[in-house]
Amino acid sequence: MIDRDFLIKLYERDNGILTEKQKEIFFEKTEPTEISEVFVKFYSKHGEAISVTVIYNFKTERLEVCTGVETYPDEFIEVFSMYPRWTRDLKIEELFTEDEAEKYRWYIAGRRCNNVECTKYDYLDETINISVVNDFLYLHYMIIGPTPTLQERLENIVTKWLEDF
Repeated sequence: MIDRDFLIKLYERDNGILTEKQKEIFFEKTEPTEISEVFVKFYSKHGEAISVTVIYNFKTERLEVCTGVETYPDEFIEVFSMYPRWTRDLKIEELFTEDEAEKYRWYIAGRRCNNVECTKYDYLDETINISVVNDFLYLHYMIIGPTPTLQERLENIVTKWLEDF
């Protein structure tokens, strides 16, 4: 994740000095887990067809989501941005444990045999189709038992990205 001290300096350069309390709230609200929660919640509700930017609004002291070319509110700083169709770049190993990944590949192979009208990109290992992943996770839950939901898995992935950036 980009250095949040640097983000504060950028904001202060254009908008004036922040108080220690404002900085403390900013650091609290822009933890990677908070950002990933807001982002994945938006993704779950609206899909991935548009670019999404998570901003921190200093007026409201909370994270907000802006999409596409939407204008940003006053007194904000951008903390995270993601391009459309980002889930297609996920790797199976990021979404699943080793055992789940093997079961998922078998599940895909079974779907491939039954579906005559698939495109060549529908079942490539390198391409993740979220609706297929949801179907697999539902079956996995029914057969094996409780597993992390897709939303939890995506939040963990985005949090890891933010921490490793």
